Amino acid sequence: MVLTKKDFIKQAERIAQIKDMMTRETKIKEAIVSNTKSNPQFNEGIFRSFIDKRRSGKEPSKIIKFSAKTKVTNKGDAWGRGRIEQPVYAVAGVNDTGSWSDSPCPSVDVKKELDMIKKELAQAGVPTKEFGGSYGSSNVFMGRRWLVAPKNDFPKAKKLANKLLKKHEKETEYIYGAD
Repeated sequence: MVLTKKDFIKQAERIAQIKDMMTRETKIKEAIVSNTKSNPQFNEGIFRSFIDKRRSGKEPSKIIKFSAKTKVTNKGDAWGRGRIEQPVYAVAGVNDTGSWSDSPCPSVDVKKELDMIKKELAQAGVPTKEFGGSYGSSNVFMGRRWLVAPKNDFPKAKKLANKLLKKHEKETEYIYGAD
């Protein structure tokens, strides 16, 4: 069963009204497991942030917005080779060279690393959204994936993402911090 926006809001508001923190956290985890199984696009960070905003009396639907605006981080050479762009509110990124047998950055592996950071940010109540595309590269076989935070949560998300990247430095190979 696909989770509709109305169901998402109803579920989150019901959980937000639970006063006992332990019970609320249990209900959040149950909802996350249930919704993730039936909806691969379900975002734990947005769900937790929605509940937090509702508990603080703010209107969550007006707060969680992701910007696709980009900035140039490397202008490249005179022919534009090596030009790199990234989303303005990106907190982490990976290079993805597909699932070929000789791919230096295999899709499966980079997705695992990106999902690991995304999950930890979500558990800290920071919503993120994955943006993908070429974002400029002289390698036509490579795309970039970025974790983007909402504008309002960006400073907190950037600081936390940097901590997480440092914490997982020895066990990750592909993920990097955004400029």
